[in-house]
Amino acid sequence: MSIKKGIFLIGAALLATTGTQAASSPWEKYKTPVTSAPEAIGKYANGCLVGGVPVPTEGPGYQVVRLARTRNYAHPEMRDFLMDLGQKVERNNLGLMLVADVAMPRGGRFTKGHRSHQTGLDADIWLRLNAPQLPVSKRQKMYDVKAVLMVDRDKFKVNREWGNKQGQMIKLAAKDKRVARIFVHPAIKQELCETAGDTDRDWLRTVRPWYGHDSHFHVRMHCQGNDCVAQNPPPAGDGCGKELKSWFPKPKPKTKPKPAVKKPKPKPVKKKPYVPPPPPPRCQMVLKDKFKLQPAAYAAAAKKVKPQVSAKAQVSAKPKARIYARGDVAAKSTAKPAVSTLSTSLTASGSSRSGSVLPSQVNRSQPKIDEKTKQQVIAANKLQIELAQQRRAKAIAEQERQRLARERLAAKAGNDDTADSADSTRRQSLRLLPPR
Repeated sequence: MSIKKGIFLIGAALLATTGTQAASSPWEKYKTPVTSAPEAIGKYANGCLVGGVPVPTEGPGYQVVRLARTRNYAHPEMRDFLMDLGQKVERNNLGLMLVADVAMPRGGRFTKGHRSHQTGLDADIWLRLNAPQLPVSKRQKMYDVKAVLMVDRDKFKVNREWGNKQGQMIKLAAKDKRVARIFVHPAIKQELCETAGDTDRDWLRTVRPWYGHDSHFHVRMHCQGNDCVAQNPPPAGDGCGKELKSWFPKPKPKTKPKPAVKKPKPKPVKKKPYVPPPPPPRCQMVLKDKFKLQPAAYAAAAKKVKPQVSAKAQVSAKPKARIYARGDVAAKSTAKPAVSTLSTSLTASGSSRSGSVLPSQVNRSQPKIDEKTKQQVIAANKLQIELAQQRRAKAIAEQERQRLARERLAAKAGNDDTADSADSTRRQSLRLLPPR
């Protein structure tokens, strides 16, 4: 190698290194999470993660790869989901599930590779299921374990590597209520639509087509935290119709097109480099190490999940719940109306006599209420009505006093409009008088 060529290569390497450092993301310098209550802040593609916990490097049915990149941090909801999905994969004898990128310790923007994965609620799961169990030392680097393409990109359909086990794994993930979306290559979505059957197709709505997901599928959880910006729910239906066809390349026409008139080529327009938007204000506090820490709340969230109980035990132990589009759960009250009304009335009346009955003292095996308690409830209700009427009468009297004052001012000033307004206020106050 000549001296000039060597100098040229060294200079090019220095320039490339300088450019990379200038464009690097500030989030990548952090190697530890924010020790506070877990929270996803901002959007999936412009946000950060507070209270992130590392996904265990391996567990029943799964292993984490590319560990040297330090992208295995997640919101506890995502961590629990990945561990649960690994158990389901093992239970169904599908193989070994491989988890790749989730998020950095504090979330945030990557220098390259991902636009999302910023809040700890996105994870890439490889479609390959036949990898052997490997020790942690052999799952560190980028290419220690290789991903496998499942799509023939020229024919735009799944290849021989695809099988029923891959479809079953995606279905298990899509049926989880914690999942908002799953992104796969359009050809994989087409294969799932054709093999799903006619009865159980609701889960297909969660699976969305997106280019680039031909060796893995991308799981996105519902929002977690008050400052997390959720996406709109997917369109109704299974997404196997015109919407899916729009992702496929248009077929080339069979007839030769007429020779087009040559036009002068337009001048090439330089594309502006992508400028990421500024992170949310609370994420900027995370970058400046000014976020309020809550070590106790973080320690509680970082604990490993308890062993799973059976589905029947979960149903019997938890109250009925309603799942919203964003994944929020609102538990319905299980108290009986009669007990609720009784406790409210007694508490409002301030009764503490021995004959009063509290919700914790009610014997549900004897739903009947004795006569003495009924009389107490009636008396308490009457007292509440009288107090409310007195407050209302005081408010009306105050309105009447203010009206008279306005009329005196109107009479002195000779302002007819003010007098009309005062008379209207008087008529309105008369309508508010309590019935006799």
